[in-house]
Amino acid sequence: MDVTFLYLMFSSLFSRVLYLGRQYYSKLSKMKIQIKRLFNLGALVILFMPAFFSCKKDQPTKAVITVLDNNSLPLAGAHVRVFQDSVVNQYGVRASVSDEKISDSNGRTEHIFKWEAFLNIEAIRIRLDTASLPLDTDTARGYVRLEYQKTVNATVQFH
Repeated sequence: MDVTFLYLMFSSLFSRVLYLGRQYYSKLSKMKIQIKRLFNLGALVILFMPAFFSCKKDQPTKAVITVLDNNSLPLAGAHVRVFQDSVVNQYGVRASVSDEKISDSNGRTEHIFKWEAFLNIEAIRIRLDTASLPLDTDTARGYVRLEYQKTVNATVQFH
């Protein structure tokens, strides 16, 4: 065999090994970049994950009114109105808040509002005669202070 032929074969083989080595290194460095990006994305997700799951859920701002009769027993069927007298804020906007319900067999009504406020309570009881005609009415009053996203209990009693 000729020396030139061996030289050409060896140099061709060497250049092919270098070419494959460069391609392998190029793919390896691209893979390293992708792995780094994936790692950074995973770290970012783990870092912000508590922000998605630890948020406090909004609770309703609720007033639970219990109506009691003269003997401190729950009074069913009383007409309960929770309201705020008309208020004008600093921008001249008139705000009227009102909610009306009929008390259940436990003498309770639940009123849900969006914001906290000081509200008046007015419970009206209608006494009926034997023919279910109104005989007279009686009114009990009170007040309640709503707290944002909390349930506040209040009791009004007829005397």
